[in-house]
Amino acid sequence: MVLKGKLKIIFFFVFCFLCLSLIILFPGTSADDLRKKHDDDLKQTLSKYKDDGGEEWKKFKDKPITISFWHNLEGTHLKDLQDFLKEFKEEYKNITVKTEFKGGWGQLIKNINVALPGNTEPHLIFSYPDYLINFYESGKLVPLNGFINHQNKEIQLEKSSDELSSNYFYPVFEDESQIKLGQEDKKWYSLPFFKTIELMFYNQTYFKKLQEKVKNNSDLKEKVAACFDQNEEGKLKNDITWEDLENLCSVIKSMDKNKIPIAYESESNLFIVASEQKGIPYAVDRNSDASNYGVKFNNLASQNMVKAFKERFYDQKYLTTKQLSGEIYPLTRFINQDFLMNISSSKAFEYLNKVDFEIGVTSCPYWKDGSKKALQQGANINLFYKQDKDEVLASWLLLKHLTSDKINKKLFDKKGSFPTRPSYVKNYLDTNKSKIASLKEDIKKSQENLNKPENDATQKRIINHKLLKEKLLLFILEEKQKEKKEQKSIYFFSPVFQKSYIARLVVEDLLIDCFLLPPNEKIDAKIQTLFNAAQKKALS
Repeated sequence: MVLKGKLKIIFFFVFCFLCLSLIILFPGTSADDLRKKHDDDLKQTLSKYKDDGGEEWKKFKDKPITISFWHNLEGTHLKDLQDFLKEFKEEYKNITVKTEFKGGWGQLIKNINVALPGNTEPHLIFSYPDYLINFYESGKLVPLNGFINHQNKEIQLEKSSDELSSNYFYPVFEDESQIKLGQEDKKWYSLPFFKTIELMFYNQTYFKKLQEKVKNNSDLKEKVAACFDQNEEGKLKNDITWEDLENLCSVIKSMDKNKIPIAYESESNLFIVASEQKGIPYAVDRNSDASNYGVKFNNLASQNMVKAFKERFYDQKYLTTKQLSGEIYPLTRFINQDFLMNISSSKAFEYLNKVDFEIGVTSCPYWKDGSKKALQQGANINLFYKQDKDEVLASWLLLKHLTSDKINKKLFDKKGSFPTRPSYVKNYLDTNKSKIASLKEDIKKSQENLNKPENDATQKRIINHKLLKEKLLLFILEEKQKEKKEQKSIYFFSPVFQKSYIARLVVEDLLIDCFLLPPNEKIDAKIQTLFNAAQKKALS
C-alpha cells in the first residue's frame, strides 16, 4: 500500500513535469500580451456605456449575465452576504451571482492558484494585497481605474461625501488597494470589503477580582496601577505598553501560576506589528515597485526585539502564541479562562457569544520606545478578466455595491467591521454627536443587567455578547475620533511585495524558533544565526 501511494506521488510529479515542459517548449500567449488584449477589449466595452440613459446601457441592463464569486464566509457573515446579494439583484435583475465557499484563506489561495492556469477562475474573489502579484502575473487581474473614473454615474465609484476629503476610502485602504505591478504605473486592483483590526480582548471579570485582591497590598497595587483605567473596575487602559503588561503578568503569575496571561494569535503579526511600532525595518521602502520589494528584517534591532519578547514574556510563561500553545483556536482557551488576554482580529467578536464573564476591549500593546500602531486586516475583493467584458462590468457593479456607504454602515452596525468610508464615520459622528455618550450609557446599563441575580447562564451570555458589541463599537469610534483629532493614523497594512506571503511564513517560523531556544549565555549568537538563515530563506 505504501509503495502504491509512493508510485501515485511519483506519477503526479512526472505528469506535472511533462505539463511544464510542454508549456516551456510550446508557449501560448504571454501574460503581458493577454493582459494588453483584455485591457483594450475592456476599454472598448466601457466606451459603449458612456451615457447611463443610452440605448447601449439599456441593452446591457436587459442582457442576462451570470457571474461567480469565491469567498471564505460562514455562519452569520454568509447570511449577511446573501442579504447584500438580494439587494443587488433588486437593482440589477439581469445579473445572477453564484457564490462558492472555498474554505479559509489558505484553501482559498490554493484553489485560485489551481484555477487560474486552467481558466476556471471566478469573476470576483476575496483577496489580500499580496495575492495580487501572482494574480497579475496570470494576465487576468483587472485594473479598476476605468470603472472608478467612468463618466456613467451608474458605473463610476461614488466619492466620499466629506467635503474635507477627496478620497473614496480612508487613505490606508486606498494605499492598500493601489499598487504598482510590473512595469505599469500604480493602479487600483481591489477595493476594501470586510475590514478588521488587530486588538486585544481581555477577561474584565478576572481583572476586577485581581484589583480587589491587591487593594490592600501597596506594592502589588502600585505594580498594576499603570495598566488600569481609573474610571472603571477591571478595565485596561487604551494605550497600554508591553512594560505595563510585564508588571501585570508578574502579579497574575504570583497568584495564579497556571494561567497564561497573554495569547497572541499570529506569530507573524507579532513580529511585523512590533517592528512597525519600533520603526524597525521589515521590508524595503514602501514606495518601491512591488516587484522589487523585499525583506530586510535581519538587523540587530529586530534581533533584540525578538530576544526581549522571548526572555521577558515567553520564558516567563507570560505569553504564548497559536503554534506554541498547540491550539488550533487559542480563543477557545480564552473562553475557558486559561488565557486572560487574547490579541487577535476584531472579527473574533463573532465567536465570543457563549462566554460566562465580562470581556473588555483595548488596543494592541506597544513598547515605550516605540509608538502605538495596529495592523489593518480583512478581506478586499478583486476581479478577473473574462472573454465577455459585459461579465467583467457586471462583476464591477457587484463590487461597487458591496463596498458602498450603505453596506459599510450595515457591516459596522451589525458586525463591528472597521469603517472604510470617511463620509460614513463623519456623518455618523456629526449626526449622532451623543453617540459615544449613548454607547457609554448603554454599556453601563448592560453591566448593571449582567449582575442581576435572576439571570440564568443563557441570559448572561446574551447580555455579555451585547455588551461586548457596544464596547467594540465604542472602541472603534473613539479610535477614529482620536485619529481625526491628532491627524495621524495608527493603522497600517502589511507590506506587499514579491513573495510577501512567503516572508510572513518565514518570520512566523523564525519567531517560534527563537522563542524555543534554551536560555544560555550564547543566546545572542544563536538568534543571529536563526535570523541569517531566515533572511536567506525569505530572499531565495
